[in-house]
Amino acid sequence: MRTYLSLFVILFGSVILFRCATQTENDSGKDTPAKSPVSREEHSPMSATHVNAPMIQWDSRPRIAHGAKGAVELHNGHILSARTGPAGAGVGVVCSRSSNGGKSWFIEGVIVSDHEIDADIGDGCLLQLASGEILYSYRQNRYRGSHSEAPYYSIKTAVSRDEGVTWEPHSTVMEVRPSGGTPSQGLWSSFLLETSHGELQCYYDDEYTPSRKGFRGHQWLQMRTWDPVDKTWEGEVTVSRAFEPALLSRDGMGSVVEISPDRLVCALESVQTSTPHAGVVRYVTSEDGGRTWSWAAKERGILYEPQNSKFSAYAAWIARLQDESLLCVFVTNEDRSVPDKPGTPPPELNCDLKYVVGSSDGRQWSAVSEMLYSDGHNAYMPGITVLRHGPDAGAVLVLFLDTEKGFLSIRGRSVSDPSH
Repeated sequence: MRTYLSLFVILFGSVILFRCATQTENDSGKDTPAKSPVSREEHSPMSATHVNAPMIQWDSRPRIAHGAKGAVELHNGHILSARTGPAGAGVGVVCSRSSNGGKSWFIEGVIVSDHEIDADIGDGCLLQLASGEILYSYRQNRYRGSHSEAPYYSIKTAVSRDEGVTWEPHSTVMEVRPSGGTPSQGLWSSFLLETSHGELQCYYDDEYTPSRKGFRGHQWLQMRTWDPVDKTWEGEVTVSRAFEPALLSRDGMGSVVEISPDRLVCALESVQTSTPHAGVVRYVTSEDGGRTWSWAAKERGILYEPQNSKFSAYAAWIARLQDESLLCVFVTNEDRSVPDKPGTPPPELNCDLKYVVGSSDGRQWSAVSEMLYSDGHNAYMPGITVLRHGPDAGAVLVLFLDTEKGFLSIRGRSVSDPSH
C-alpha cells in the first residue's frame, strides 16, 4: 500500500500544530502572573441537548479527489481544489477542476511554484469573489536545510481571472524573517472570506507575532483586510488566543462563516490550556464584522472535545449549509484504545473523520459527534464545500486526506432536501 509520507514532507515538515502540545506555557516572564490561573474553559451552550438541524445522508463510500480543505465551488457550478506536489525541479500547488459535483477531476494547471524542492508551499484556501476573480491564499516558507539559520515565512495570494485556468501573483499578506532556532516563528495555514459588506479578509496562523510580544512557543490566529485602493493587507487583528495571558495558545487552521452582516463565527484547532495540551476544537465570534473578537472578553468556547481529555480533536472546518444550519468537520483519535502522543507527526496520527451540526446562529452545537470516515484511521485536513449551483445544488462535499490512500471526498445531502 503506498503512503503519502513524501507529501507530508512537503506540507508538514515542521509538524506545525501537532508539535505544539510539547511546547511549554509562556516562558517569557512577560504578562505572566506568579502562578498560572485556573483555566476557565467556555463550553458550547448545547453541551447537554440536541440541535434542531437536518440529518445528512452521506454516500456509503468515498470517491477519489484531487485535494482536501480549501476547495471552492465557482459561480458556474465547477469545483476547484488545490494540493501541493512536485512542479518541475521544485514544488508547487496544483489546481484541479471538477465539472460534475466532485464525481471526477482533471488537472487544470499550477497556481504557484517554488524552484527549491524543500520549500514549504500551499496549505491555503480558494475563494471566488463577487467580481468573479478567484483568489488562492497560501504559505510560501523556506526554513529547511540552508535556510534554518535565516528562515523566511510568508502568507501570499495568487489570482485567476479566467475561472482558474491561469494564475498570477496577487499580493503578500504578511512576510517575516525571524532568527532561526526553536521554537519556530512561522506563518502557516490560511483562510479567505469575502463578507456581505464586500470586505476581503485573510485569516492565518501566526507564531511570529506572539513571539515578538513575549509569548515564545505560542501561536495566534490573526486576520488582515484587503485595501483595494492601496492594494495592501491592513489592520492586523487577533482573532483567537487565550483570554488569560499565562495560558498556552496554539490557535490556528481557522475557518469562518458569516451568520449575518456583522456576526462571524470562527472554528479553529487549538489545545487544552492544561497539560497534556491535547487538541480541541474551539470557536470565537465577532459581532462587528471581524474588527474585534470574543476571546478578548472571555475565554474561547469549546465547540468539540473528546470526553477523555487525553485524546484529541484536530483540523476543524466550518461551513453554512443551504438551509442555514452549520456543519463542522474535524478529525479525532477519541475512539482509539490509546491516544496519540503529543507531538505525533500528522502522517502517524490515528484519526477518524467526524462532524457535528450547529444552529443557524452558531450559538448551539450537537453534543454528540457523528462518524463520517474511519477506514484505516488515517484521516486529516478535512474541508467542506457546499454546492449551490446547477444540478448538484444542496449537496455537501467533504474533501480530506487519507494519509495512506490519498485525497478522497464524501458527498452528502440533507434528507429533508426536496431535490434529493
